[in-house]
Amino acid sequence: MTLFIIGNGFDLSTGYKTKYEHFKEYLSKNRSKYCLSGFPLLDILPSDNYEFWKDFEENLATMPLTTLTFGYECKEKQSRKNKYIIDNLNAVLEKLYKIIGNAFSDFIEDATKELKPMNKLFISRFASCDRFITFNYSLTLESVYGINDKNICYIHGVFLPFRKENEDNNIIFGHSGDVLDNSNVQTLYYDNNEPEYLKKKIRESLTKQLEIYEFERFIGKLNNYDEIQIIGHSLGNVDKRYFEKLNTAITPRIIYWQYVDSETFDEEKTKKKVKGLFPKVKCSIHFYNDSSLLKTIDVFS
Repeated sequence: MTLFIIGNGFDLSTGYKTKYEHFKEYLSKNRSKYCLSGFPLLDILPSDNYEFWKDFEENLATMPLTTLTFGYECKEKQSRKNKYIIDNLNAVLEKLYKIIGNAFSDFIEDATKELKPMNKLFISRFASCDRFITFNYSLTLESVYGINDKNICYIHGVFLPFRKENEDNNIIFGHSGDVLDNSNVQTLYYDNNEPEYLKKKIRESLTKQLEIYEFERFIGKLNNYDEIQIIGHSLGNVDKRYFEKLNTAITPRIIYWQYVDSETFDEEKTKKKVKGLFPKVKCSIHFYNDSSLLKTIDVFS
């Protein structure tokens, strides 16, 4: 029996456009649908910052939120305009996580509505007894690959098909918790009428709430598996705590699938990442492209 851990690269390899840059394009096409305090969501997020969208979830910890405080003047704290800005910040603090989640849910539903052919590279490896933990919000494993939903754990939730306008999603997203203080005036962080204090609170509200207990419960005993295969997950910092749970002496061999998108791909970087995260486990790395498995290397501590 194999435990498969699935990330967004799996959906991409199936043919779905589910990158963060595609999410940005979706928000651009639906500007008026997702608004807070009169601002389209895309205007609150730093829409022109490539690095921000490259690692969207983790960068929620440090996004500037300058649009929300434009026009604020410290010398006029009692002005009507400043009060309006503070009220807007409080409204965003309460609702931003919810509206981003709803937008994500709708985006995934839209991006995966068309059935795609199965990727033969992966389907040949799936057996009826295998178990799957997916970090994706899509139904790709069920709808495309025919995996029984009883064998799937949607660790961060799944989009709600045909979600009503006033119905909230159940998906989990966010950064790992490191919110930087960019202000030199520490006293601002004790005054809830100050923009910098509220911006920090907004960033903190976007911290990902991890489902570590559910992750461990679904897996059960690690030595029940012949191997663990991780497909399409970047092993990024935001989900690091999940993968640390696999770094034990009884963990079977881990196979990490790394997509190769160019001839200049940094093989050593991937090897270092896998070795650093799983020092107690024998690991292999499968390097692959859209059509085939290119090579396999073993990683030993």
